[in-house]
Amino acid sequence: MIKINATGVPIVFTTNNSDAVTKGIKKYNIENLADLIVNSSELGVAKPDRDFWVTAYSETKKLIPDLKPEEILVLDDSKTNCLSAEQFGFKTFRYINSPESQDKLDALIFNQ
Repeated sequence: MIKINATGVPIVFTTNNSDAVTKGIKKYNIENLADLIVNSSELGVAKPDRDFWVTAYSETKKLIPDLKPEEILVLDDSKTNCLSAEQFGFKTFRYINSPESQDKLDALIFNQ
């Protein structure tokens, strides 16, 4: 995330977890990596529900008004969440915490 943040590309954290995640993000001082945090516990709707993506997209467009769904890359560890994001029109990458996954992600984002 630090490498992505350094490029100036906007970052939006989305989470299905409780507000404890937002507190954890602040505790570990990584909230400055995100331009926006969309937390389902505050929305009343969770991934993979289409309404979650509708709201996340709407909130992100407040930061980037001309943003199109196909310009968004969703990173998620859930296959179901990735599929629902794709159905909404977003690009997706299913992230698994491994060196291989990180290498693929770096290649995708940084064209390495």
